[in-house]
Amino acid sequence: DRFSMERGIEIFDVSIWDRPLRVSQLKTNEPIVGVEVVDDVAYLAAGADGLVSVSLHDPTKPHVINTIATPGLEAVDLSVNGSNSMLAMAISDPSRTGGSVRFYDLASAELAAPVTMANILFGSNDLDGTPIVVEFEDETLFVLMRRGSGTMALVTFEEINQGSSAHTIYELD
Repeated sequence: DRFSMERGIEIFDVSIWDRPLRVSQLKTNEPIVGVEVVDDVAYLAAGADGLVSVSLHDPTKPHVINTIATPGLEAVDLSVNGSNSMLAMAISDPSRTGGSVRFYDLASAELAAPVTMANILFGSNDLDGTPIVVEFEDETLFVLMRRGSGTMALVTFEEINQGSSAHTIYELD
């Protein structure tokens, strides 16, 4: 709830759906703008702090287990492809139009970059924009990109898991 806690996460027990009970909070240095939970780990897109991994093993005592910094850049969203344990994170460059989508292997203890997937760079040629939203749907990665002119475009990357960076761009009105 960004109104009661500007920076961090709150964990709720929703076993009684119409009466959620706050179980715990974990403060962070930056606002959280994206969350994905896999098993008992929450992956947070945390602005200038980058990718923050939080253990939820004991929901009453969440704690940071890893942080991957993005110096000078901001993590703005993330998405997990459950079929291959892959996390995609949209990163913007606040100093210019551009950024990237970086990939992390959730099966790797260090969240290493997957061997078959390279980062996708934005800011030039047909990808002249800033990625602001990422979402996996099966084997396709969808990226919403804001152009320098303020217009938006949806970029789809088919078969991204096979290392292909082939994409289609749909300009949005």
